[in-house]
Amino acid sequence: MYQYEDQIEDNEELPPIVEELSLGSGIPQFFNQQQQQLLLFLDANNLGVNEHLTIITEPQVTIEELKKQCKNKYTKIDFFDDCNFIYKGRKLYTHKTLNEYNIDNNSVLKVEFEVIFGGGCDVFTFLESIKGDGERIQIKIKHVNKNKEYGVELPENIRVPRTQNWKLYKGQDCIENRYTHLNHGDTIEIHEIHYGGCFPFYAPITLSDKSTKMILEIEKGDKILCYDEVSKQYKTSTVKDKRKTDDYFDLIRIETENGIIDCTADHPFYTEFGWKAFEPNPDFHIQKLTKMDKLLNQENIFIQIVSINHLDQKAQVYNLIMEHPNNYVVFGFLAHNMNKISININGQIEELEFFPDMPIQLIKALIYKKKGIKIENQQLYFHGILMKDENTVRDYQCYPIENDRKMEKMEKMCPTIEVSTTMYEQLDLKIVDNPIQKQQQQQQTFSNDKQKIIPIKIITQKSSYQILINKKLSVKILKDVVYTLEDQSKQGFLLLNGYNLEQNMDQIKIQDLKIEAIYSIPCSEGVSLIKFMNSINSLELKQLSDLQESLNFLNFNIEEFFNTTLAQINSNQEKRKIFQKYELHHLIAIILWTSNKIYRKLNIDLGCQDYGKWKKYLKCLLDGLKYSDYHKGICGRGFKNYQNTQIYQKGKVVQWCQVSSFSINRKVAEKFSNEKGMIFLAYLISAKNISQLSLYPHEDEVLIPPFTSFKVLDVVINENQPIIVIMKEFPLAKTVNIILWVDDNPQNNYKLAQDLETKNPNLSIIFCQSTDKAISIVKMYRWLIYLKTSQFKIVSNMVRKEKAKMNYLAGVQLLQRLNTKLNYRKQILFFVTDENYSKQSLEQNDLKNYIVTNQVSVLDKFVNLK
Repeated sequence: MYQYEDQIEDNEELPPIVEELSLGSGIPQFFNQQQQQLLLFLDANNLGVNEHLTIITEPQVTIEELKKQCKNKYTKIDFFDDCNFIYKGRKLYTHKTLNEYNIDNNSVLKVEFEVIFGGGCDVFTFLESIKGDGERIQIKIKHVNKNKEYGVELPENIRVPRTQNWKLYKGQDCIENRYTHLNHGDTIEIHEIHYGGCFPFYAPITLSDKSTKMILEIEKGDKILCYDEVSKQYKTSTVKDKRKTDDYFDLIRIETENGIIDCTADHPFYTEFGWKAFEPNPDFHIQKLTKMDKLLNQENIFIQIVSINHLDQKAQVYNLIMEHPNNYVVFGFLAHNMNKISININGQIEELEFFPDMPIQLIKALIYKKKGIKIENQQLYFHGILMKDENTVRDYQCYPIENDRKMEKMEKMCPTIEVSTTMYEQLDLKIVDNPIQKQQQQQQTFSNDKQKIIPIKIITQKSSYQILINKKLSVKILKDVVYTLEDQSKQGFLLLNGYNLEQNMDQIKIQDLKIEAIYSIPCSEGVSLIKFMNSINSLELKQLSDLQESLNFLNFNIEEFFNTTLAQINSNQEKRKIFQKYELHHLIAIILWTSNKIYRKLNIDLGCQDYGKWKKYLKCLLDGLKYSDYHKGICGRGFKNYQNTQIYQKGKVVQWCQVSSFSINRKVAEKFSNEKGMIFLAYLISAKNISQLSLYPHEDEVLIPPFTSFKVLDVVINENQPIIVIMKEFPLAKTVNIILWVDDNPQNNYKLAQDLETKNPNLSIIFCQSTDKAISIVKMYRWLIYLKTSQFKIVSNMVRKEKAKMNYLAGVQLLQRLNTKLNYRKQILFFVTDENYSKQSLEQNDLKNYIVTNQVSVLDKFVNLK
């Protein structure tokens, strides 16, 4: 094969696309099923009780239930109704469970009185809402020092609609932090800032006669072009109002084959598959806009998007309020504005922004977010008719209010609310006090086969709760409800009994699945790698022609490259034995990576989560790497004219979103950097060596897959020199079928691991070198370990070097900590040299549920996936 003396390419313009992770910090400990009870101590010294009170309870009880238990046990103490529980300095809210606060056995809860404001309070500190109604929200105060300076913390029950932001002001000074110090009698104001998808002043609006006006010049009453989604035809609509923001907002530029659009990132546009936005508001039932989409232009033709990029500018932006339908043509393309619906809740009118095609279940989720009323407690009525969860507002012909009489009626009903977008007729919300009891009564009346509503437990980053949902709804609606309730990006990870809820399951009815619980894991917990691997592992690709066909979109002659490379492979007798380890399509995929033809485009698309067209190539590349040798050691990677000390800080865990190569030779990495650049020195334990296949073998290249994570150990900054970042690979799972292999010399097991991975394509092996690290990984994946359909297995040696000392009972201590600290009861395998010593050590410590072996066949059977 040809060997190139020049470097692959100048990496100056493509630094690592990096995200910061918060591994294990947000996952609640709902999964510890072995521990049924907690012993808690209550410290009420401040209330005159000089000894710790004790209570035995369950992890799943709410704080409100805990108060009742304490009241029933200590009948002579009367303060539990009016007290707060404090854990590690944090107030525990009554509707949450002990599990949600990660409260362990033998924890101490402080008991304090709740401060209520009133005329007799010596300090009157309040938040004043300037919504127009002068509402004052009373908050608690915390004494800071003897000088009567107070701190105020915003309570969690202050709900602000997602279409608005807010800032706090003390006088003229804006308070940016959530926690600040206040003096006696200070007043803080909430200033609401209205947001929404909007356009800069120069945006051209298409009028009804197909001429255009800048949005700056549009006036109330102007006749402009709008789109009827039912007839699929353009018509004329009237401008009711125009809004301009006070603040300045970031803009994006959408370039199409027929022009550009400058707008805020959250503005929806009409595509072949409905309304989409580049950064969609998670409250609304729309998808993410990508380069693969086509936009509808004013000629009723869908035009392909070429690129979407952030602009390096901020601007005040404008929006139009239209009569029904609430959309208009801007920059020659159809854009949407939000509709508003009015809901009567106990005599008070609340507004929600929505799309007409959003399911009623999702409307209820928005009400929960704004008002805190649980979904299962809500019943929505329109003209006395109970609205079904699976239906939409459009289904009930809840038409917009368009005439002056209806507008006046709405303003009389809610004089403090200005009607600012298309208003729909009012809905009435009935709050059901005991939905579970009601459901049980229904179950006594109807058979289970006829029961329409089923309970589903939702376990998320912050909480665990149950929703009641119509079983005839689709999985897609269920997913949207979860994402909405948790403000979570749809790039997060939803697990149904251990399986990823993929997009191809969206149209399945909930009743067709035996749903016990939905686990919602955010991307910050490192699940991007699992989600990525799931998306490509399901692909079938066995021939070279399949790979070649999938790459025809590239702007070079892929057929010529394949033919040339194939000829070089066949003529290279020196590397014949190396080549024979690989399938041909795997081999060419790796060689193509080492060229300078796809590196940049592939990694940009990976960083944008827009890698659909690359999936078959990535499948070939990563499957081929399974046959490449592992590499352990310090490797380097250099970048020119790129320095980022904000995200690369000691102690942080970061994730590189692209396929990345390092060099075993540090001098190679230094050549790729300069005095304004960075050099990453990473201790790798699961990289794959591809230097023998590379078109540039002198670069000693090793490869790591997308979404590999690192812990930053140190950052070295010297004047007129590249910044040195020292990192250590932080191993993460690639699938939900995990083997955690604990051994201080992982290289001794590399060949066995390679064989296991080729036999079990959906297997993910995580190497770690110490007991402490193993425990942290088990904690991190606790959300997965206890799922019925996942597989999490542990293989360990017995003797290893830990903390610079030889530990002859390391395996014993690992099993002890798994049992006592984590209640881990699954069988683990000790793969050892001396079976007798290991068995004796385990028996002497009265440990159970393990296998000890030095036989590969036993290891293979233990690892084998069901």
